[in-house]
Amino acid sequence: MVLETFRDGVSVSDVARKHGVSAPQLHAWRRAAREGLLPMPEDEALGLVPIVVADGGQSAGGRSDACLALEIGDVRILVPAVFDAAHLGRVIAAVRSAA
Repeated sequence: MVLETFRDGVSVSDVARKHGVSAPQLHAWRRAAREGLLPMPEDEALGLVPIVVADGGQSAGGRSDACLALEIGDVRILVPAVFDAAHLGRVIAAVRSAA
């Protein structure tokens, strides 16, 4: 998605709407890419990664403790619903460089 927004004449809002994400989120990803915190592929061969909700997203008592589990090789990173994107970018870059 981020690569798509860097094409000439492409609107970030249009790309966000097309993929069902918010424009501010896509702007944050673009900023992370410019700052080197979001690894960018050499080409556009990469696609979206499927997300599977394993337990329905609800914890005991009906409270939602949303957490995303990223698996990079044999490393699992648990990302809470509220997180610092810059910090997560550094963690992912460190895991990928150590692999």
